[in-house]
Amino acid sequence: MTTHETAPGGLKTFSVAEVAQALAGDSMRDPQRWLTRQITSGRFTARKVGRSWRMTQADVDHALAVMANPDRPNTEPSPAGQPSVGSLRRRRIA
Repeated sequence: MTTHETAPGGLKTFSVAEVAQALAGDSMRDPQRWLTRQITSGRFTARKVGRSWRMTQADVDHALAVMANPDRPNTEPSPAGQPSVGSLRRRRIA
């Protein structure tokens, strides 16, 4: 991410294209679209400036932390030994 804009408060911001290239590189077909979806879903933080999204270094660091620690499904047993809804569905399907 070599180019950036400096906001009036002296805060450096990066475009979605710059961040997407840095995060995904050539591993995705459309990293800008993927990043925009992550932002609009609330998984990553960013600021809307006019019609475009801008990310600060703190936003980029947060995105990297979220990507390094993906949410894990809840594997705790259900209370009172009751079968989970998912296991009941598997039984019906199988």
